[in-house]
Amino acid sequence: MLDELKVKLKKMEIKMPVLMVRGDVEDFDRWREVFDENAGARTAHGCQRVRRFRSTENPNHLLILFDWDTEENAKAFSASPQLARTQAKAGILPGRETAFFEEF
Repeated sequence: MLDELKVKLKKMEIKMPVLMVRGDVEDFDRWREVFDENAGARTAHGCQRVRRFRSTENPNHLLILFDWDTEENAKAFSASPQLARTQAKAGILPGRETAFFEEF
């Protein structure tokens, strides 16, 4: 009975879109400060969780995974003028890579 319930719950599982961002920043400490200040705006637009990584060889090279409630909300936030201003303030360098993923 319990196994059947687990199978049913697994089938009902909602898959959260994950936005992967990889790129370089001018200065990690400045970026981190601005990134942390922007947490409320991300949450208000549907960001559920953030996982941040930086290269062991270059501390200004970052990989960030954002879990969003919907891909549409993530895309809308990513295209917002507010985010563009925040990225400029944070010193994000051109050439960053972005892609959407889902867990399987």
